[in-house]
Order: sequence, then C-alpha cells, then structure tokens
Amino acid sequence: MFKIFNVVKHDKNDNVVYISEIHCNRGDKGSVSLKVPIKFDADDNPTEFYKFVNDDRVSLNVKQDFSKSEFLMRKEVIVDETTETITFNLTKEDTSFGELIKKPTNYVYDIVLNDDQTLVGYDEFGPRLFILYPESDGE
Repeated sequence: MFKIFNVVKHDKNDNVVYISEIHCNRGDKGSVSLKVPIKFDADDNPTEFYKFVNDDRVSLNVKQDFSKSEFLMRKEVIVDETTETITFNLTKEDTSFGELIKKPTNYVYDIVLNDDQTLVGYDEFGPRLFILYPESDGE
C-alpha cells in the first residue's frame, strides 16, 4: 500500500485546510507529487503554481522526529526543465528504512527547495506525518 491522504483541519479563521499524510508499507514503492500554489482566487482555489527551474534541488526528508538531525530517508530530485510539478519516485530500498516494525509507526517529513526553503513541513497544524506500516510477507 502506498497512499497520500489529505487530512481535513481548520485554521484559526475556521477555513478548511488539507494536510497531506504519506502512508506506506515498509518496502513498498510509490510516488509523491508536489505542486506549490502561489496565487488563489476569492474561494481560495489555487490559480497559479510555483515554477521549479533548471538545477533546483527538491528533497523529501523523513526523520524519526524534527528534533533529530539524521535522515531516515532522503530522496532528492534535480530539476532539468521548468515545471510546476515535482515527483519523488520512491523505491523499495527508499521505504525500507529503520528496523522491522510490527505496528504502524509515525515519522515526520518535510520537503525542501535547494536545502534552504521549506515548502512542506512543520507549521501551525503540527508535523507532516509519514506513516510506515509493517512490511508484507510477499513481494
């Protein structure tokens, strides 16, 4: 299983906000795509997205928690042409971090542009969760 869930939360003005959680079984492959809205219409629908340019480095980082400096998984995409969408293709090896687990385990993730600008991460709604489920017995 590899899924992205949008969890509904409400901001301080009671506006609906969708927070993405990544759920996957240890050792599964899958992909995570990112578009960063920069302009919105009157109903808060995105109308324009950030354009990633050649040589931008975008990384998906998973840690035990944000107090730790060690990455359990770090997947980097180097942009080779202008695009609004970044896709992280995760392999079996990428999602096989840590020890074997017997129950779902919460980790945290962030997505960073050029190692100096957090695009997705801890904010007023708390951390972004990467929930790892036990590895299946089969392939």
